[in-house]
Amino acid sequence: MNIKSLLGLFLLGSAFATQAASLSEYRFKGAELFSNESKVLINREVPLGPLTFAHQENSERTEGYYPEKAVRINGQAKVRIFDFSRQYSAFNVAQLLEDLLNQRGYAIRYRCQEISCGDLIGWRASLSRFIDGVDNSQQVIVASKMNNNLSASYIVGHVTDIDSQPRLVMEVIETEAPIKSAPNKALTLNFDVNSAELTETQKHQVASIAEVIQRDSTGKYKITGFADSQGDEASNLILSEARAHSLAKLLVDQYDIPTEIVDVQGVGEAHPLKSNNSFGGRAANRRVELIPVRL
Repeated sequence: MNIKSLLGLFLLGSAFATQAASLSEYRFKGAELFSNESKVLINREVPLGPLTFAHQENSERTEGYYPEKAVRINGQAKVRIFDFSRQYSAFNVAQLLEDLLNQRGYAIRYRCQEISCGDLIGWRASLSRFIDGVDNSQQVIVASKMNNNLSASYIVGHVTDIDSQPRLVMEVIETEAPIKSAPNKALTLNFDVNSAELTETQKHQVASIAEVIQRDSTGKYKITGFADSQGDEASNLILSEARAHSLAKLLVDQYDIPTEIVDVQGVGEAHPLKSNNSFGGRAANRRVELIPVRL
């Protein structure tokens, strides 16, 4: 192994040496935290393509810089800016970020280098006034991850060389879950006794779920139906499958969710959440769970 390769491994290990539960608090060892800013985003366009200047005004946009492709979201954001030493290049830093995102279960939604990223001044207007350098030193990575409760996490990373010293501007965006549920738990809908019908209230909730899936359909989603222990096992298995299919059918038929990203199954009375010896326990066990599948 040559000296250059050894140095690359050393840099990679150094940058990952400091970990944090959330990327909004992540610190790259060997880099100086230049700025840390929190903000609320309303109808923000997360870029999934290069930023270019739009001269024509219309009812939705004024003249300015816009991404060729984007996803609109609301959420809480932190913009963290790191200055790396000159032993790194912009490419090294972008690779460190990409490796970190893969390690944390993010899907890369957009990746570009140099002038293919569009105008640097557009990224400055969209992301941070502290972006500097030149167009041909840019490295951009945009990634997302769907959490179990269907909240989403987005990362927008922009790297440039400023006088041969790389600067990473990393925006960490967290959206709210469409339905409140316990942290890191599957999103759950409950059913009446011997019923696979969704209530009108639940159908409104599904509309919110569908909007999230439409916005970020890069992954797959597992829909699992369950039943309580009343009745025989064979009937409960059929009922649990019907419950799962009820949710899947609504997502596919009404909201055009692709069938290939939805995995549907029923497990009958297996895996109860609570004891079936009480009314409340049985009510909790008559359910469907929807959860993103980690690819």
